[in-house]
Amino acid sequence: MNTLKSHERYQKKLATLLKVACMDGLYTNRSANKDFAYNAFTRYGRSCDVLIASAFFSAANTIIDLLERGCQVQLVVRLGAATSAEHLKKVLGKPGVQIRYFTDRSFHSKLYIFGAACALVGSANLTEPGMTTNQEIVVTLGPDDPRFDELVRLFGAYWDEAKVLTEEVLTRFAEVMRRNAAQSDQRVDSAVIDALGRHAFTNIERGLPKPGRRQEFLDAYLRRYQSFRDAYDVVYRVYKSVGRRITAPTFPLRIEIDQWFSFIREVYAVGDSYHSAPMLTRPEQETRIHDLVEEFIARGWEWLTETVVPLSYPRVTSALGRASAIATATEDQLYQALLCVHAFHDRFRFYDGGHPTMRLRLIEDNGIARIKSTLTHLLHGEPSDHVIRMADCIFDAKYQLQHFGEMCVQETYGWVNNEDVPICNGRTLKSLRWLGFNVHAP
Repeated sequence: MNTLKSHERYQKKLATLLKVACMDGLYTNRSANKDFAYNAFTRYGRSCDVLIASAFFSAANTIIDLLERGCQVQLVVRLGAATSAEHLKKVLGKPGVQIRYFTDRSFHSKLYIFGAACALVGSANLTEPGMTTNQEIVVTLGPDDPRFDELVRLFGAYWDEAKVLTEEVLTRFAEVMRRNAAQSDQRVDSAVIDALGRHAFTNIERGLPKPGRRQEFLDAYLRRYQSFRDAYDVVYRVYKSVGRRITAPTFPLRIEIDQWFSFIREVYAVGDSYHSAPMLTRPEQETRIHDLVEEFIARGWEWLTETVVPLSYPRVTSALGRASAIATATEDQLYQALLCVHAFHDRFRFYDGGHPTMRLRLIEDNGIARIKSTLTHLLHGEPSDHVIRMADCIFDAKYQLQHFGEMCVQETYGWVNNEDVPICNGRTLKSLRWLGFNVHAP
């Protein structure tokens, strides 16, 4: 009897300790105490940046829940046997989500950072069992803990070195998983590395192949462009929600938004002020964007209505909108169309003699045939992933054009596409940075 009472007291004491521990940030997936690891996501994941490094991933609904609560998510995973291609498909491309990956089995981290509120560290991967049913141990560290900043820096290192997950990579990963469904985890992981290459965090050497210079440039470019698209998608969504426009509904909204960025740059993000602009939370960004869209529409923008709509956009689409149009365009038609690209137009200041000299250099140093070949590949070529084609035209010697750099390539594609891919140039990036987004602005 005494033994039974002693055991009962022990159970009560343990339950009390577990309850306190849960309140203090210990999650062990004990349903009786409701300390599921997922509970931390509902508690802390509200209107903040959520940084996740999880070797295994199969919990798309957890990411979707975070998005619905106003979060923006950066997710690093390992593509391997325990990561679901289907769950990645559910979240890749959603506004507010950026995904990067490693393939090497050495990446085994489980780290979750919720803005400036707390970090979670432990054994739970971002899988449905890891969040609710597996026997896990996850603890929270508050922002006052000296290790919090170290964890943020560690995630930043993961993020900087991980590769960008594109639709093409995800399709190849899904095919590997399908072909090797009956194989062991180790064989699946090996098959993934065979198909996608071995990519590990650099503190794990073990004979990793060194990427070529082009691949290094490509990886860095994909990371920069991913950050831009995530920020731009917020602007696009807010702009559209206003429900009013300067141009007609049939005119591409991305072109009107490009002119809105001109307004931001000329009126607010002047000079180098964007460098010192504070980072903002997603709600703060959305409020600022909404107010500035309202102001832009109310005041009007003469360059948009008097030049871009009636002159520039028709000129660009007429000369560059189809591969056959590029093939038959005259030298003058091509040059006049390219002058509508602000990043190219504004290069004239680097040439003695201005535009006539710039035109001469472009044609003589590249040749009209090469210019047409590059523009055709950029705007109408293969592969279907336009980001890869843009990278080709920036880094691949086969397609590179002298006097036509990264911003020119990105902006040209923004003018001419049917997928509503936005214009991206230095003005756009500087405006986004001023609006509180963490983008690379030149």
